Amino acid sequence: MAQDQFKRKLTTIFSADVAGYSRLMGKDEAATVKTLEQYKGIMSELIRQHRGRVIDSPGIICWLSSPAWWMRCSVP
Repeated sequence: MAQDQFKRKLTTIFSADVAGYSRLMGKDEAATVKTLEQYKGIMSELIRQHRGRVIDSPGIICWLSSPAWWMRCSVP
């Protein structure tokens, strides 16, 4: 195949997890779920503001159209 038939596109995929999730859930499940939903809402809004798309998951998985947008999103 000729080189001009390929279109290269840089993208960024981000995944966030919670350290100590099992311990937090065991200690106070309702408070942990409430706190995580608040954090997820804040992060989701920041990701959308920076041209990203959140993929629904228990944590956060998102796609941003360029690494530059990820840097703008992650560094205030």
